[in-house]
Amino acid sequence: MSAKIPKLMEIDTKEVFGFIVCDSYTNDLAGRLARHIDQDQPVDILTIFAINPNKVILAAKDPQVTDALQSAGILVPDGIGVVIASKLMGRPLSSRIAGVDLFESLSLQLGQSCPVFFYGAKPGVAARAAEQLKAKNPDLSIAGVVDGYSGDEMSIIDKVNGSGAKALFVGLGSPAQELFINRNANLMPCLKLAMGVGGSFDAISGEVGRAPQLAINMHLEWAYRILSQPARLRNSNLVAFCIFAAKQIAKTRAEGSQARRG
Repeated sequence: MSAKIPKLMEIDTKEVFGFIVCDSYTNDLAGRLARHIDQDQPVDILTIFAINPNKVILAAKDPQVTDALQSAGILVPDGIGVVIASKLMGRPLSSRIAGVDLFESLSLQLGQSCPVFFYGAKPGVAARAAEQLKAKNPDLSIAGVVDGYSGDEMSIIDKVNGSGAKALFVGLGSPAQELFINRNANLMPCLKLAMGVGGSFDAISGEVGRAPQLAINMHLEWAYRILSQPARLRNSNLVAFCIFAAKQIAKTRAEGSQARRG
């Protein structure tokens, strides 16, 4: 369970594939999240998940994934396929918000008063990501780092609660990270924010290279990943998403046309 979007955020949203998706820009959203974490008054934990074509299909197959995504306080459009579909549905999102960019931008805006906890990835990877971010932002306070292979769920929760962290970033991959946060967010009262960050620890640590900037600017990062790691194509749900999206777009357009005639 999660908090509703706080009023101080004043974030626009659009409905896409039945999900309420944040309609904003990376740096603007990161700044609002930083202010949310830095509040003095107690607030309910705000959960942030990304939505992309793969998660749309995972949700269509698994009600638990649907519930987790719908529970998010903020759902960001991480996949360009979701952004394109929103435009074709007549509910255009302003921009793709890459999860790794949002995570990094937010981390660079947090100071000593906002300690963070990193959980996930292979041993040593999250710690290297923390070092990279700390080098860019010396004021970033790292309350704890635990890899994705350490301990059971309750031991992780105990470590987070004992760390005094205000923000938790979970990089377990999807849907594991969304399900973990959705199950356990309310068991970590020290937190003001919990965010699923996917492969962000890998990217920031240098464990896995990101696409060239030109590919990112052209919204072709997904293609670069598949070309550099062909095995990803088998698990990408790309074809299934295209079929699913086409049906949903046609349905939305037909409903809009009928409403105008009526």
